[in-house]
Amino acid sequence: MQKHIGNFSHFIRPGMSRLGIARSDQLTELQETSDIMFSAYSNDDESRLVLVAVNVTNQAKEVNLGVKNASGKTLKNQAIYLTD
Repeated sequence: MQKHIGNFSHFIRPGMSRLGIARSDQLTELQETSDIMFSAYSNDDESRLVLVAVNVTNQAKEVNLGVKNASGKTLKNQAIYLTD
């Protein structure tokens, strides 16, 4: 698992804060460690949002991401990066 940390540093920059997330599949934290692990980060002015999904299984998985934001902001310039 440690090898993945270097990939994150390109996207999760110093000063970003980790955000709370909720899973619709209701997996526990222990079950999540054998499936797909998610985390989310934002910078101080909330102009940048980084969502990280780590698939720890040996098979491709499809995910649907939903972002709920009470401040009414919209997502622009969305990009997906696949690393290994």
